[in-house]
Amino acid sequence: MDLLHTLNPAQREAVTHDDGPLIVLAGPGTGKTRVIVHRVADLITRRAAPASSILAVTFTIKAAEEMRTRLSGLLANAPAAQAVRVHTFHALGMTILRRFGDMLALGPRMKLIDDVQRRRLVMELIEQHALFGSARAAGLAAAAEHAVNAFERLANHAVEPPEAERRAAQWIVDARASLLPAAEREGEIVRAEMFEQTARLYTLTRDACIERAWLTFEDLITMPIRLLRDHPRAAAIIRSELRHIVVDEFQDMNPAQIEFLRQLAPPTPSPATTSAAKPDVCVVGDDDQAIYGFRGADDRAFEHFATAFPTHRVIRLEENYRSGARIIGVANAIIAGASRRFDTAKVI
Repeated sequence: MDLLHTLNPAQREAVTHDDGPLIVLAGPGTGKTRVIVHRVADLITRRAAPASSILAVTFTIKAAEEMRTRLSGLLANAPAAQAVRVHTFHALGMTILRRFGDMLALGPRMKLIDDVQRRRLVMELIEQHALFGSARAAGLAAAAEHAVNAFERLANHAVEPPEAERRAAQWIVDARASLLPAAEREGEIVRAEMFEQTARLYTLTRDACIERAWLTFEDLITMPIRLLRDHPRAAAIIRSELRHIVVDEFQDMNPAQIEFLRQLAPPTPSPATTSAAKPDVCVVGDDDQAIYGFRGADDRAFEHFATAFPTHRVIRLEENYRSGARIIGVANAIIAGASRRFDTAKVI
């Protein structure tokens, strides 16, 4: 079956691209999902990629189910469609942790805890270690709420407890050495010391969770990142198995999810690298339409991808099949500039 005959030239180009990292900018009605499903089918039929070596990442379970259904309808080989690994990033993280969790000192009976359980644990640790001092006047629950919100922001930027503590220590040094006016300097020191206790509590909470084999929602991203960074043998197995990656709704990725992707498909060091060695990773989305901003989505996700994968190419889908109009692409701003520096001060 000719999988390409129903595609327009830009869609066909995006589907058949096999020369390394790819950004597909697709506005509403331009056939984004069609391109993703056809790209996966093309990998299987034309490029003879094992279906199990293909990872398709979606943002919701519902979208993952829809993608699998559409792929099954497109491919005559139903078992191949079922063998494609269609996941959300969090489901992928859980799959990896169930397989390699022992390398991170997680027991075999891992449990995903909810916000209520985490807040209860955090309150216990605040009391046990006498943290936050006078700030607890507003109540233990308020202090725990503040801490958990900070943990989530740190995790969404792939900042784990040891790095948070290092940043806290440096912030205190910088605040004390500051040449700001006395009142401002004292305020900066107070904020730094507050963050130092938050970072310490972040570590205490992580240690307590590991001891109980508890996982938070954010752990499903940050812990696989740590596994891929710190355990080369596990990383080699995972990367050898997931050789072709397609990510949907990339505009809604947060920094931790972008780092997870970078660890799954490490970018090549320079454009001079041969195409055979370039990672096969394709990200698709609309840079003008972020849906899940409340989850810490980074409004410069495509720019960060372009910086991390310097050999990337950009293809724009401009033909709108809903209205028949042309959508004007705005890719130039996306591929310029460097990643923004994470500001520790924003977590307090």
